[in-house]
Amino acid sequence: TAQPRSAGRGTSHLYNAQYVARSALAASREAANATVEAGLCRRSAAAHFRTGEGAHATLNCALAREWGLRSPG
Repeated sequence: TAQPRSAGRGTSHLYNAQYVARSALAASREAANATVEAGLCRRSAAAHFRTGEGAHATLNCALAREWGLRSPG
């Protein structure tokens, strides 16, 4: 027996929903990693400021943040 056409669309919607859910999970993991990295970067900058190398550490943080925003997903 032939299945109604709506069954195929339902399967397609299910796959699309699963793809969106996986993409959202990956994005949330990347955001969590970026948050941890930013925290480490800030702590590193604070330590460098205490040793007189703060400007360099701040530049590194800015570059790391810029790279993180531009890196391919």
